[in-house]
Amino acid sequence: MNTSNSKHQSSYADASAALRQARNAIDGALSRDRGRLHGLWSRWSGKPADAQAQAAFAQALAASVAQREARAASLPRVPADRRCRSRPRPIASSS
Repeated sequence: MNTSNSKHQSSYADASAALRQARNAIDGALSRDRGRLHGLWSRWSGKPADAQAQAAFAQALAASVAQREARAASLPRVPADRRCRSRPRPIASSS
């Protein structure tokens, strides 16, 4: 059994899992940043061992997610109406 080959397969699997997880994380970013984030992800995906590409993506993603969370936290809270009607009210006729 060739240990260098198994190490290569393991690092490839790790990079593949990290790329998949990173791609899913884009959903938590601001919608206006998603195109740029997909571009950074694509650049990193083309060279999975490129630490600079990974760092650029991670930095941009973290900034965008933080902005989205801050924006969501600043929205006013609307209390939910606890009453639930199972049937709509009938419309009163005007005759």
